[in-house]
Amino acid sequence: MTVRELLERIDSAELTEWQAFFKISPFGAFVDDYRSALLCAIIANSNSKKKFKPEDFMLTPKRTARPDPMAQLAWAENLVRMTGGTDTRQKKHG
Repeated sequence: MTVRELLERIDSAELTEWQAFFKISPFGAFVDDYRSALLCAIIANSNSKKKFKPEDFMLTPKRTARPDPMAQLAWAENLVRMTGGTDTRQKKHG
């Protein structure tokens, strides 16, 4: 999906709502990886004297401060697919 197609299917208000929701309840690959790493740390800590942190089991331990624009586009495309591409903008007649 191109940026133009994305903008035809979702408006800025809806995208802003999803961004706010993401801040409250993050989702996506990083969160999934962190959740798995947390489970690994729990299991390792129950079987070892050494204390592990979830970051010890992450492939990329730190989240980048600035998200990759292409990753953001992919996130937005997935969002459109998940929501069915609801477009609340008024259609142009002509």
